[in-house]
Amino acid sequence: MPRNPSCTDCDLCQSASTVCIFGEQRGNGSSPQIMIVGEAPGATEDALGRPFVGKSGDELKRILDRAGIDSYYVTNVVKCFPAGTPEPGHVKACKPYLEEEIKDVQPKYILALGNTAWHRFGRGPITENAGKEIYSAALGCWVFPALHPAAILRAPGRR
Repeated sequence: MPRNPSCTDCDLCQSASTVCIFGEQRGNGSSPQIMIVGEAPGATEDALGRPFVGKSGDELKRILDRAGIDSYYVTNVVKCFPAGTPEPGHVKACKPYLEEEIKDVQPKYILALGNTAWHRFGRGPITENAGKEIYSAALGCWVFPALHPAAILRAPGRR
């Protein structure tokens, strides 16, 4: 995929194959009530230019299917593939993009997957907050912190 030269807000644009992988709606609904926010694109997502299409995406789909959720919007806090854990500067550079996605989708619920996503909306370790419901007056919706599917794949006992 060609690079998107329009974003140069951080150093990830220099190494990512696909710059600015934005979210996408999945399922049958015309207006999804659920927004799922992960950390950042992985290698498969970088190669394909779409969020949650690798192993984590497959695990997420299995979880959502079991829960009967068939319409949602999926995105990431950081929009470009980082070699490791995204740095605070990456999160800061992508903040306006995520804010715009939230404004456009207007979800009733945000599922924050993993520490990076959770820290965008709340505080404390994800392991202590997973499963809690937090109402965000600023966003006008409920935020549910949860373990990232990659963490579940690494330690299946966390399911």
